[in-house]
Parts: sequence; C-alpha cells; structure tokens
Amino acid sequence: MKMRIFLLVLSLLLVACSSSLPSIKPYKMPIQQGNLVTSKMMMQLKPGMTKTQVRFVMGTPLISDSFHKDQWDYFYQMEKDGAIIEKRRVTLIFEKDLLNKVKGDVIPASQNAKEERQEIVPQKNNDTNQKPVQKEKSMLDRLKFWE
Repeated sequence: MKMRIFLLVLSLLLVACSSSLPSIKPYKMPIQQGNLVTSKMMMQLKPGMTKTQVRFVMGTPLISDSFHKDQWDYFYQMEKDGAIIEKRRVTLIFEKDLLNKVKGDVIPASQNAKEERQEIVPQKNNDTNQKPVQKEKSMLDRLKFWE
C-alpha cells in the first residue's frame, strides 16, 4: 500500500513539472551579424577610390585575410527564431590600393526590385511580329560598375 501511494505521489509530481502549454516559447530576438551593406553604401563606391575612402563608406571589413590583402569581404546575416532570414556577401577587390571590382549580392534601392531587374517588359498584343519594348534602366543599373 505504501508503495502505491509513493508511486502515485511521484507520478503527480512528475506530471506537475510538465508544461500544459507547449506552444508558448520564450522570445528570441532577431540577431544581426556582420556588416550591414545597404544600396546607399554601394552607390557611393566608385572605381579608383582608396582603401581609406572605402573604409569610410563601408566600414571595416569583417575578414582581414593575410593571403589576400587586396580583397575585402563584407558578410551580413539576419537570424530570427534561429532561422536565417537574410544573408548577403559583398567582396571588394583592390589593385594598387585602389578599388577595382565589386562582386557579390547587391541590394536594390527600392521595394520594386523584381521589376527593376527585368530589362525587357513583354507587351500583351496579338501581333506576333512586334518586339518586346526595352524598359529604361533603373538608377542603380546605370551607375553600378560591379558584376
């Protein structure tokens, strides 16, 4: 009889320790890691800028590679609830301490990024002999020199 009471009390204590609302989780703050690279910063980059000027515009590079002193890498990653929401990488390549190339993920300046990336807009006409009209390039496309 004592053993049954002991097991009953023990099982009640174990049940009391469990959560009745398993869907409630603690708040996890969005975590930003790396250097935030905006389109405004990218628009300020011009070929021939010195490393000091680039550092003023972009900030200190995240990785200083001793094997590639003329290459600066900027990484940016945004995590929310343990999942990666946004991830970007920009690489700046210098020749003789002057900016030569910019590679990587470039952020469009407006929310209509998908529309700006499309160079050709098809028209809905029944005439099949007409060629699609080329859309005017966006400000970012006209000024950028990177790949």
